[in-house]
Amino acid sequence: MTTPQNADPMTVYLLIEGEEPVAVPGIVDFNLTVENPEVHEERDDGRRVNPRRAQQLRRRRRANPGDLSLTLDYDPCDWIHQELVAAGETDVMLTLRFAMCDAQGEPVIVQDVDCSVLRHSISFRRRNRRRPGGDDNRPHIFEADLRLQRHGEFRSVDIARAG
Repeated sequence: MTTPQNADPMTVYLLIEGEEPVAVPGIVDFNLTVENPEVHEERDDGRRVNPRRAQQLRRRRRANPGDLSLTLDYDPCDWIHQELVAAGETDVMLTLRFAMCDAQGEPVIVQDVDCSVLRHSISFRRRNRRRPGGDDNRPHIFEADLRLQRHGEFRSVDIARAG
């Protein structure tokens, strides 16, 4: 994902052995799950919890600290999207590179992480016409939701070699 300058300055790359890093297109959302002791405290609390809050807590408990999630504006013809979804079906280890850039687009922090796809889902929905976004006029969009398990820690990469 490469975002416009002065927006969210992060690019995610898929690393394939022996090849240049390839930017993952169409990333809509990215999350890193962190340890949240509040979730366990609320779950163990005997009081009745609002049903909407209970659903949020269940969702957070399903994710383990360190897990990553990516939501893609999925293009079934894009080979990178195909590669990410196929990794979940074949239990292949992936290496992703996260490059955070400054306002001028120069990389400031670059880190790699090994992960595997725990689960994925692909949904088909109607585009919200009131919300701007997208450079095309597609009435429907595919969305791929990938849950990734991190294997090991994030590794810093020398910015000069990150290319």
